[in-house]
Amino acid sequence: MKKAQLAAQPFMYIMGIIVVVLILTFGIKAIASIRQQAELVQVSTFVTDLNKYVETYYNLNVGSSREIILTVPNYIDMICFTAPKKPFTSSVDPNLEFILQGSDNLYLFGSQLGPRTISHLEATLEENPLCFQTRGKLQAFIETKARDREVFVEISR
Repeated sequence: MKKAQLAAQPFMYIMGIIVVVLILTFGIKAIASIRQQAELVQVSTFVTDLNKYVETYYNLNVGSSREIILTVPNYIDMICFTAPKKPFTSSVDPNLEFILQGSDNLYLFGSQLGPRTISHLEATLEENPLCFQTRGKLQAFIETKARDREVFVEISR
């Protein structure tokens, strides 16, 4: 080997190491981004499925009811439903009380997504807010009700 070839060889190794590090860095960032998008899709699927049940029962006769079981992403620890603009009737952690007093009626804890509003859905007035500890699924009871000439779907245990 000539002197020029010996001097260029370490440079080639360093360049190879730099390229490998860059590929690994961008690959790890891409995988993390894909995971985050997958989590958002799981939550969106849950909200869409719940919304379909509510819309279906909103259009049925008053008194129609059903038990629902929905898959919930594992990283969601708790789901709370509220009847906005109605007084709280169940005890709630003071740290959560401030959050649950918003105008939304669906709160997902453990998710990066904020609260959601599902039209025509209210928590039962006997237990407002209605919170469920989730372990991969939500098991609840929905019923079509009417109050003050207004039809809505009530969710309860």
